[in-house]
Amino acid sequence: MSIQETHPNSQKVHVGPLKVPMREITLSGGEPPLRVYDASGPQGHDVRDGLPPLRRDWIQARGDVMSVPRTYIPDSKRRAELPKTLFRSVLKASGDASVSQFSTRLSGSPDLYGADGRRPFASINFVTAHDGFTLTDLVSYNEKHNSANGEDNRDGESHNRSWNHGVEGPSDDGEIHTLRERQMRNFIATLLLSQGVPMLSHGDELGRTQHGNNNAYCQDNETSWFDWEHIDRGLLEYTRRLIHLQATHPAFRRRGWFKGRAVRGAGVADIVWFRPDGKEMVDEDWQHAHTRSFAVFINGDALREIDDDGRPVRDESFLLLFNAHHEPLAFTLPGASFGRRWDVVIDTAAGLELKSKSIQAGKSVEVPDRTIVVLSRASSAR
Repeated sequence: MSIQETHPNSQKVHVGPLKVPMREITLSGGEPPLRVYDASGPQGHDVRDGLPPLRRDWIQARGDVMSVPRTYIPDSKRRAELPKTLFRSVLKASGDASVSQFSTRLSGSPDLYGADGRRPFASINFVTAHDGFTLTDLVSYNEKHNSANGEDNRDGESHNRSWNHGVEGPSDDGEIHTLRERQMRNFIATLLLSQGVPMLSHGDELGRTQHGNNNAYCQDNETSWFDWEHIDRGLLEYTRRLIHLQATHPAFRRRGWFKGRAVRGAGVADIVWFRPDGKEMVDEDWQHAHTRSFAVFINGDALREIDDDGRPVRDESFLLLFNAHHEPLAFTLPGASFGRRWDVVIDTAAGLELKSKSIQAGKSVEVPDRTIVVLSRASSAR
Protein backbone atom coordinates (compact mmCIF):
# COMPACT_ATOMS: atom_id res chain seq x y z
CA MET A 1 0.00 0.00 0.00
CA SER A 2 1.41 3.40 -0.96
CA ILE A 3 1.22 6.54 1.11
CA GLN A 4 -1.10 7.99 -1.53
CA GLU A 5 -3.54 5.15 -0.87
CA THR A 6 -3.38 5.62 2.88
CA HIS A 7 -3.76 9.42 2.53
CA PRO A 8 -5.80 9.94 -0.67
CA ASN A 9 -6.53 13.62 0.04
CA SER A 10 -2.90 14.61 -0.06
CA GLN A 11 -0.05 15.29 -2.40
CA LYS A 12 3.71 15.43 -2.14
CA VAL A 13 5.17 18.92 -2.60
CA HIS A 14 8.68 20.35 -2.38
CA VAL A 15 9.00 23.55 -0.40
CA GLY A 16 11.56 26.35 -0.49
CA PRO A 17 14.90 26.69 -2.26
CA LEU A 18 16.13 23.46 -0.64
CA LYS A 19 13.13 21.58 -2.06
CA VAL A 20 12.20 20.04 1.29
CA PRO A 21 9.75 17.16 0.66
CA MET A 22 6.43 17.66 2.46
CA ARG A 23 2.98 16.13 2.24
CA GLU A 24 0.16 18.61 1.75
CA ILE A 25 -3.04 17.24 3.29
CA THR A 26 -6.43 18.65 2.31
CA LEU A 27 -8.64 19.38 5.33
CA SER A 28 -12.40 19.63 5.49
CA GLY A 29 -14.42 22.62 6.58
CA GLY A 30 -12.60 25.10 4.41
CA GLU A 31 -9.41 24.88 6.48
CA PRO A 32 -6.14 25.58 4.64
CA PRO A 33 -4.05 22.51 3.69
CA LEU A 34 -1.81 21.06 6.39
CA ARG A 35 1.84 20.38 5.51
CA VAL A 36 3.91 17.74 7.28
CA TYR A 37 7.37 16.41 6.53
CA ASP A 38 7.30 13.56 4.01
CA ALA A 39 10.05 10.96 4.45
CA SER A 40 8.57 8.50 1.99
CA GLY A 41 11.46 8.84 -0.45
CA PRO A 42 11.49 9.29 -4.22
CA GLN A 43 9.54 6.09 -4.93
CA GLY A 44 6.54 7.17 -2.88
CA HIS A 45 6.28 3.99 -0.77
CA ASP A 46 4.57 3.91 2.60
CA VAL A 47 6.42 6.18 5.01
CA ARG A 48 5.74 3.70 7.81
CA ASP A 49 8.13 1.25 6.16
CA GLY A 50 11.01 3.73 6.46
CA LEU A 51 13.64 4.39 3.81
CA PRO A 52 15.76 1.20 4.00
CA PRO A 53 13.25 -1.03 2.10
CA LEU A 54 14.29 0.82 -1.03
CA ARG A 55 17.69 -0.78 -0.66
CA ARG A 56 16.86 -3.98 1.25
CA ASP A 57 17.08 -6.33 -1.75
CA TRP A 58 20.38 -4.77 -2.83
CA ILE A 59 21.87 -5.01 0.66
CA GLN A 60 20.80 -8.63 1.14
CA ALA A 61 22.08 -9.57 -2.33
CA ARG A 62 25.63 -8.67 -1.21
CA GLY A 63 25.66 -11.81 0.92
CA ASP A 64 27.24 -10.19 3.99
CA VAL A 65 24.14 -9.71 6.13
CA MET A 66 21.32 -11.85 7.45
CA SER A 67 17.73 -10.85 8.16
CA VAL A 68 16.31 -11.25 11.66
CA PRO A 69 12.49 -11.33 11.82
CA ARG A 70 10.96 -8.39 13.61
CA THR A 71 8.32 -10.54 15.28
CA TYR A 72 10.33 -10.53 18.50
CA ILE A 73 8.88 -7.05 19.13
CA PRO A 74 5.46 -7.42 20.79
CA ASP A 75 2.66 -5.66 18.90
CA SER A 76 1.89 -3.50 21.92
CA LYS A 77 5.45 -2.17 21.91
CA ARG A 78 5.93 -1.57 18.18
CA ARG A 79 4.60 1.97 18.25
CA ALA A 80 6.93 2.87 21.13
CA GLU A 81 9.83 1.20 19.31
CA LEU A 82 9.24 3.12 16.06
CA PRO A 83 12.26 5.47 16.32
CA LYS A 84 14.57 2.51 16.87
CA THR A 85 13.15 -0.16 14.57
CA LEU A 86 11.31 1.92 11.93
CA PHE A 87 9.09 -1.15 11.46
CA ARG A 88 11.73 -2.90 9.45
CA SER A 89 13.60 -6.17 9.79
CA VAL A 90 16.80 -5.85 11.75
CA LEU A 91 19.93 -6.53 9.73
CA LYS A 92 22.96 -7.84 11.53
CA ALA A 93 26.35 -8.94 10.29
CA SER A 94 26.59 -12.66 9.67
CA GLY A 95 29.55 -14.46 11.19
CA ASP A 96 31.30 -15.21 7.93
CA ALA A 97 31.16 -11.67 6.58
CA SER A 98 31.84 -9.48 9.60
CA VAL A 99 34.93 -7.88 8.08
CA SER A 100 32.88 -6.58 5.17
CA GLN A 101 30.33 -5.10 7.55
CA PHE A 102 33.07 -3.68 9.77
CA SER A 103 34.74 -1.90 6.85
CA THR A 104 31.41 -0.45 5.73
CA ARG A 105 30.69 0.95 9.19
CA LEU A 106 34.24 2.28 9.46
CA SER A 107 33.58 4.18 6.22
CA GLY A 108 30.47 5.86 7.61
CA SER A 109 27.81 3.38 6.41
CA PRO A 110 27.43 4.56 2.80
CA ASP A 111 25.07 1.63 2.17
CA LEU A 112 22.58 3.22 4.56
CA TYR A 113 23.05 6.91 3.90
CA GLY A 114 24.83 7.42 0.60
CA ALA A 115 22.07 6.60 -1.87
CA ASP A 116 19.72 9.43 -0.91
CA GLY A 117 22.20 12.30 -0.90
CA ARG A 118 23.14 12.30 2.77
CA ARG A 119 26.73 12.59 3.90
CA PRO A 120 28.91 10.61 6.33
CA PHE A 121 27.87 12.75 9.29
CA ALA A 122 24.36 11.30 8.94
CA SER A 123 25.79 8.18 10.59
CA ILE A 124 25.62 8.34 14.38
CA ASN A 125 28.12 5.73 15.54
CA PHE A 126 28.04 4.13 18.97
CA VAL A 127 29.14 0.99 20.78
CA THR A 128 27.03 1.42 23.92
CA ALA A 129 24.09 3.65 24.81
CA HIS A 130 22.14 4.68 27.91
CA ASP A 131 20.30 1.37 27.85
CA GLY A 132 22.29 -1.85 27.72
CA PHE A 133 25.73 -2.74 29.04
CA THR A 134 28.31 -0.10 29.82
CA LEU A 135 31.61 -0.52 27.98
CA THR A 136 33.25 -2.09 31.03
CA ASP A 137 30.39 -4.54 31.39
CA LEU A 138 30.48 -5.31 27.67
CA VAL A 139 33.91 -6.92 28.16
CA SER A 140 33.14 -8.38 31.60
CA TYR A 141 29.80 -10.18 31.32
CA ASN A 142 28.31 -12.74 28.96
CA GLU A 143 24.86 -12.49 30.51
CA LYS A 144 22.72 -9.71 31.93
CA HIS A 145 22.33 -9.58 35.72
CA ASN A 146 19.05 -7.73 36.27
CA SER A 147 17.55 -9.70 39.16
CA ALA A 148 17.62 -6.61 41.40
CA ASN A 149 15.15 -4.95 39.03
CA GLY A 150 12.37 -7.16 40.39
CA GLU A 151 11.38 -8.87 37.14
CA ASP A 152 13.20 -12.20 37.61
CA ASN A 153 15.92 -11.12 35.16
CA ARG A 154 13.38 -11.06 32.29
CA ASP A 155 13.79 -7.34 31.55
CA GLY A 156 16.59 -5.86 29.45
CA GLU A 157 18.18 -7.12 26.24
CA SER A 158 19.40 -10.72 26.34
CA HIS A 159 21.48 -10.55 23.15
CA ASN A 160 24.27 -8.16 24.13
CA ARG A 161 27.09 -9.42 21.87
CA SER A 162 29.37 -9.21 24.86
CA TRP A 163 32.31 -11.36 25.97
CA ASN A 164 33.55 -11.79 29.53
CA HIS A 165 36.98 -13.09 28.40
CA GLY A 166 36.72 -16.20 30.54
CA VAL A 167 35.27 -15.04 33.86
CA GLU A 168 31.82 -13.63 34.52
CA GLY A 169 32.18 -10.28 36.25
CA PRO A 170 35.20 -8.90 38.15
CA SER A 171 38.39 -10.95 37.95
CA ASP A 172 41.76 -10.95 39.68
CA ASP A 173 43.35 -12.72 36.73
CA GLY A 174 45.99 -10.36 35.34
CA GLU A 175 45.76 -11.63 31.76
CA ILE A 176 41.99 -11.28 31.68
CA HIS A 177 42.19 -7.79 33.15
CA THR A 178 44.82 -6.73 30.59
CA LEU A 179 42.80 -8.09 27.67
CA ARG A 180 39.60 -6.44 28.87
CA GLU A 181 41.37 -3.07 29.07
CA ARG A 182 42.77 -3.56 25.57
CA GLN A 183 39.36 -4.43 24.18
CA MET A 184 37.86 -1.28 25.68
CA ARG A 185 40.61 0.75 24.01
CA ASN A 186 39.84 -1.09 20.75
CA PHE A 187 36.17 -0.15 20.96
CA ILE A 188 36.93 3.50 21.69
CA ALA A 189 39.51 3.70 18.90
CA THR A 190 37.15 2.14 16.37
CA LEU A 191 34.35 4.47 17.43
CA LEU A 192 36.39 7.67 17.24
CA LEU A 193 38.26 6.83 14.03
CA SER A 194 35.19 5.80 12.02
CA GLN A 195 33.64 8.26 9.60
CA GLY A 196 30.45 9.81 10.95
CA VAL A 197 29.49 11.28 14.31
CA PRO A 198 30.76 9.35 17.37
CA MET A 199 28.41 8.97 20.32
CA LEU A 200 30.32 8.01 23.46
CA SER A 201 28.08 6.88 26.29
CA HIS A 202 28.76 8.91 29.42
CA GLY A 203 31.03 7.11 31.85
CA ASP A 204 32.54 4.67 29.36
CA GLU A 205 35.66 6.81 29.27
CA LEU A 206 35.90 6.42 33.06
CA GLY A 207 35.44 2.65 33.22
CA ARG A 208 31.95 2.93 34.71
CA THR A 209 30.18 -0.35 35.57
CA GLN A 210 26.63 -1.33 36.45
CA HIS A 211 27.82 -4.78 37.56
CA GLY A 212 26.12 -6.55 34.68
CA ASN A 213 22.77 -4.79 34.96
CA ASN A 214 21.82 -3.66 31.46
CA ASN A 215 18.48 -2.06 32.37
CA ALA A 216 19.24 0.02 35.44
CA TYR A 217 16.57 2.67 34.89
CA CYS A 218 14.93 1.70 38.20
CA GLN A 219 18.13 1.63 40.24
CA ASP A 220 18.67 4.99 41.96
CA ASN A 221 21.58 3.61 43.96
CA GLU A 222 25.17 2.44 43.59
CA THR A 223 24.21 0.33 40.56
CA SER A 224 23.59 3.37 38.37
CA TRP A 225 25.56 6.05 40.22
CA PHE A 226 29.05 7.13 39.24
CA ASP A 227 31.82 5.88 41.50
CA TRP A 228 34.03 8.95 41.24
CA GLU A 229 36.60 7.53 43.67
CA HIS A 230 37.50 4.63 41.41
CA ILE A 231 37.47 6.03 37.89
CA ASP A 232 39.92 4.64 35.35
CA ARG A 233 42.19 7.64 34.82
CA GLY A 234 44.33 5.77 32.30
CA LEU A 235 41.31 5.05 30.11
CA LEU A 236 40.19 8.66 30.49
CA GLU A 237 43.54 9.99 29.26
CA TYR A 238 43.60 7.48 26.40
CA THR A 239 40.12 8.62 25.34
CA ARG A 240 41.22 12.25 25.48
CA ARG A 241 44.11 11.49 23.13
CA LEU A 242 41.82 9.78 20.64
CA ILE A 243 39.28 12.61 20.79
CA HIS A 244 42.11 15.06 20.11
CA LEU A 245 43.30 12.95 17.17
CA GLN A 246 39.81 12.81 15.67
CA ALA A 247 39.10 16.50 16.29
CA THR A 248 42.34 17.78 14.76
CA HIS A 249 42.38 15.60 11.65
CA PRO A 250 39.70 16.09 8.97
CA ALA A 251 40.73 12.74 7.47
CA PHE A 252 38.58 11.18 10.21
CA ARG A 253 35.74 13.70 9.72
CA ARG A 254 35.16 13.64 5.98
CA ARG A 255 32.24 15.58 4.53
CA GLY A 256 32.00 13.35 1.50
CA TRP A 257 32.07 9.62 0.85
CA PHE A 258 35.17 7.69 -0.08
CA LYS A 259 35.40 6.98 -3.81
CA GLY A 260 37.94 4.16 -3.62
CA ARG A 261 39.90 5.58 -6.54
CA ALA A 262 42.57 8.18 -7.20
CA VAL A 263 41.50 11.79 -6.87
CA ARG A 264 43.04 14.46 -9.08
CA GLY A 265 46.25 15.70 -7.52
CA ALA A 266 46.34 12.99 -4.85
CA GLY A 267 48.31 10.35 -6.76
CA VAL A 268 46.70 7.36 -4.98
CA ALA A 269 43.14 6.47 -4.00
CA ASP A 270 41.38 8.18 -1.12
CA ILE A 271 41.04 4.83 0.68
CA VAL A 272 42.82 1.51 0.10
CA TRP A 273 42.36 -1.80 1.93
CA PHE A 274 45.35 -4.12 2.44
CA ARG A 275 45.91 -7.66 3.55
CA PRO A 276 48.49 -8.20 6.31
CA ASP A 277 51.03 -9.19 3.63
CA GLY A 278 50.84 -5.66 2.20
CA LYS A 279 48.90 -6.56 -0.95
CA GLU A 280 45.64 -4.81 -1.78
CA MET A 281 42.53 -6.75 -0.88
CA VAL A 282 40.45 -8.25 -3.69
CA ASP A 283 36.85 -9.44 -3.72
CA GLU A 284 37.55 -12.95 -2.50
CA ASP A 285 39.49 -11.62 0.51
CA TRP A 286 36.27 -10.10 1.84
CA GLN A 287 34.43 -13.42 1.63
CA HIS A 288 36.82 -15.55 3.69
CA ALA A 289 35.32 -16.51 7.05
CA HIS A 290 38.81 -16.52 8.62
CA THR A 291 39.59 -12.94 7.64
CA ARG A 292 40.05 -11.12 10.92
CA SER A 293 42.93 -8.78 10.13
CA PHE A 294 43.54 -6.08 7.55
CA ALA A 295 44.92 -2.56 7.11
CA VAL A 296 43.30 0.54 5.67
CA PHE A 297 45.03 3.57 4.15
CA ILE A 298 43.21 6.90 4.53
CA ASN A 299 44.56 9.53 2.17
CA GLY A 300 44.70 13.01 3.71
CA ASP A 301 45.52 14.54 0.32
CA ALA A 302 42.23 13.37 -1.21
CA LEU A 303 39.56 15.03 0.92
CA ARG A 304 38.00 16.99 -1.97
CA GLU A 305 36.94 19.72 0.47
CA ILE A 306 37.59 23.43 0.89
CA ASP A 307 37.81 25.47 4.07
CA ASP A 308 35.93 28.67 4.94
CA ASP A 309 38.44 30.69 2.94
CA GLY A 310 37.99 28.58 -0.17
CA ARG A 311 41.30 26.75 0.14
CA PRO A 312 41.62 22.98 -0.38
CA VAL A 313 41.64 21.02 2.87
CA ARG A 314 44.71 18.84 3.32
CA ASP A 315 45.59 16.52 6.16
CA GLU A 316 48.08 13.87 7.16
CA SER A 317 47.53 10.40 5.76
CA PHE A 318 46.96 7.45 8.09
CA LEU A 319 47.39 3.70 8.01
CA LEU A 320 45.22 1.72 10.43
CA LEU A 321 46.23 -1.86 11.24
CA PHE A 322 43.49 -4.11 12.66
CA ASN A 323 44.40 -7.48 14.14
CA ALA A 324 41.32 -9.20 15.62
CA HIS A 325 43.12 -12.55 15.62
CA HIS A 326 43.92 -14.23 18.94
CA GLU A 327 47.63 -14.34 18.09
CA PRO A 328 50.18 -11.66 17.08
CA LEU A 329 50.41 -11.03 13.36
CA ALA A 330 53.08 -9.46 11.15
CA PHE A 331 51.86 -6.66 8.87
CA THR A 332 53.87 -5.56 5.84
CA LEU A 333 53.47 -1.85 5.17
CA PRO A 334 52.52 -0.82 1.63
CA GLY A 335 55.01 0.56 -0.88
CA ALA A 336 56.59 4.01 -0.89
CA SER A 337 53.85 5.46 -3.14
CA PHE A 338 51.63 5.52 -0.05
CA GLY A 339 54.33 6.92 2.21
CA ARG A 340 58.03 6.34 2.71
CA ARG A 341 57.96 6.45 6.52
CA TRP A 342 55.27 6.01 9.16
CA ASP A 343 55.08 7.01 12.82
CA VAL A 344 53.08 5.09 15.43
CA VAL A 345 50.49 7.37 17.06
CA ILE A 346 48.08 4.85 18.64
CA ASP A 347 48.69 1.31 19.85
CA THR A 348 45.81 -0.21 21.81
CA ALA A 349 48.07 -2.89 23.28
CA ALA A 350 50.52 -0.30 24.62
CA GLY A 351 47.85 2.16 25.73
CA LEU A 352 49.50 5.19 27.32
CA GLU A 353 52.90 3.48 27.28
CA LEU A 354 53.36 4.31 23.60
CA LYS A 355 56.98 4.54 22.52
CA SER A 356 58.10 6.71 19.60
CA LYS A 357 58.68 4.49 16.62
CA SER A 358 59.08 5.02 12.87
CA ILE A 359 58.64 2.31 10.25
CA GLN A 360 59.84 2.39 6.66
CA ALA A 361 57.63 1.54 3.68
CA GLY A 362 57.60 -2.15 2.85
CA LYS A 363 58.89 -3.15 6.28
CA SER A 364 57.15 -5.54 8.62
CA VAL A 365 55.65 -4.64 11.98
CA GLU A 366 54.26 -7.12 14.48
CA VAL A 367 50.81 -6.23 15.77
CA PRO A 368 49.84 -7.99 19.02
CA ASP A 369 46.68 -10.08 19.24
CA ARG A 370 43.39 -8.16 19.34
CA THR A 371 45.10 -4.82 18.75
CA ILE A 372 44.70 -1.72 16.63
CA VAL A 373 47.77 0.28 15.58
CA VAL A 374 47.39 3.71 13.98
CA LEU A 375 50.26 5.04 11.88
CA SER A 376 50.64 8.58 10.63
CA ARG A 377 52.63 9.27 7.47
CA ALA A 378 55.67 11.35 8.32
CA SER A 379 55.25 14.81 6.80
CA SER A 380 58.68 14.62 5.16
CA ALA A 381 58.04 11.14 3.75
CA ARG A 382 55.32 11.76 1.17
